[in-house]
Amino acid sequence: MYKHKLLFSKAFKRITRKLEGKSREILMKRLEEIANNPERAGKELKGPLKGIRATRLNKQYRIFYKILEKCQVYLINIYRRETAY
Repeated sequence: MYKHKLLFSKAFKRITRKLEGKSREILMKRLEEIANNPERAGKELKGPLKGIRATRLNKQYRIFYKILEKCQVYLINIYRRETAY
């Protein structure tokens, strides 16, 4: 197994700067999971969001990302569950 290169959008960087404490720790763990195996880290979305995958950050927030190439993952943003779907 190889690690994927993570590419961050401006919006993703902006939101992650605001995270503190436990949320930041969980984010780092989730990013490690995505880098190691993005297909298993999150589920593929359907409908207009087809091609995008999401994984849980915590009960309220989801990390949205897209697998670009064999070794690259583009982290789109972190959204509240209610507004994203």
